[in-house]
Amino acid sequence: MDLSKAELHFMKKIPTGAEASNVLVGELDFLHQPIMAFVRLSPAVLLSGMTEVPIPTRFLFVLLGPEGKGHQYHEIGRSMATIMTDEVRQDEIAPGHFCLSSALPVSEVLRKRICCPSCPQLSK
Repeated sequence: MDLSKAELHFMKKIPTGAEASNVLVGELDFLHQPIMAFVRLSPAVLLSGMTEVPIPTRFLFVLLGPEGKGHQYHEIGRSMATIMTDEVRQDEIAPGHFCLSSALPVSEVLRKRICCPSCPQLSK
């Protein structure tokens, strides 16, 4: 696998054994209500093109819903990404300890975090 200079530089900063969590959200015109899936892959799988650098994916969160609520789905996705970076939650969802009821108390985790809304001015 050929990596660019930037990818190699980024890979050096990632700890050995690191795994990815992918959060995917979107709108589909044929859906009448949202559907969601939270998947733990065992073993972790390298999903080419899913991450900036080639590291295996352990968790997938997918939320698809009818058109018109894309902003809400985006914010839910941001919240799930925040949860996946929480060190306490990482221990709870580690292999051998996974329990959906303990892994996703969303309101508890988000109450202790600040999720700043997207702001186009910040990217300039």
